[in-house]
Amino acid sequence: MRRKIYTTPKSYLDLINLYLSTLDIKRVEYNTNRHRLATGLKKLNDTNKSIAELRIKLTELQPMLAKKSEDLKVALVRVNADKLVANEKERVVSAEAEIVNKKAAEAKAISDDAEADLNAAKPELEAAE
Repeated sequence: MRRKIYTTPKSYLDLINLYLSTLDIKRVEYNTNRHRLATGLKKLNDTNKSIAELRIKLTELQPMLAKKSEDLKVALVRVNADKLVANEKERVVSAEAEIVNKKAAEAKAISDDAEADLNAAKPELEAAE
């Protein structure tokens, strides 16, 4: 448009104040972002160090883990064998318990029968005395 624009002392001072306030805002924003970035990088470095230490520990513990795994397999085989023996003994014991229960029931029946005979004979005994 080729118009002439005049700058007055007041508008020049306003421009300088606007520049200074914008500069302060941008400095605060820059420092905040720089602090965030520094904190994030520090945390990433700490995490990387921790991961490296854990990897070293993992490699050190790997043989122990393999040994424990083999021990566990052996223990499982032993437990399964013991379980089979225990199941067999349980079958034998349950069969014997069944026989004992039958004999106990027979003994109870004989005892009840003898008790009934005794109760029936008791009045006659008392009358005879």
